[in-house]
Amino acid sequence: MNIIGPDALVFGVDDVAACAQYLVDFGLTAVDAGPDGGFFEALDGTGIEIRRRDDPSLPAALPTASMLRQQVYGVVGAADLDAIEAELKRDRRVVRLDSGAIETTDAQGFALKFQVTQR
Repeated sequence: MNIIGPDALVFGVDDVAACAQYLVDFGLTAVDAGPDGGFFEALDGTGIEIRRRDDPSLPAALPTASMLRQQVYGVVGAADLDAIEAELKRDRRVVRLDSGAIETTDAQGFALKFQVTQR
């Protein structure tokens, strides 16, 4: 399985505007960002997605104070996604998205996504 590494982190936040400004000030570029959140990209294509904390499309929050909702991993190709899906399905539910990406949760309930890398 050729996992490249993290493609993105997804956060649910209280103040989208303040978080967006922080990410831009930090040097990320706003991509498709608006008042409800968006994607902020680094020079190598990795990024951070922010959405309102109560956005129903976000994965469930962890029972901690962390606002991190999902980690997105990039893989080399579709065959790698197939291999990861087959392995994960051995002991957990895996959902294949229309985009071809797969989503699951780890043993602690944290949301994970695997996709052909966007970098």
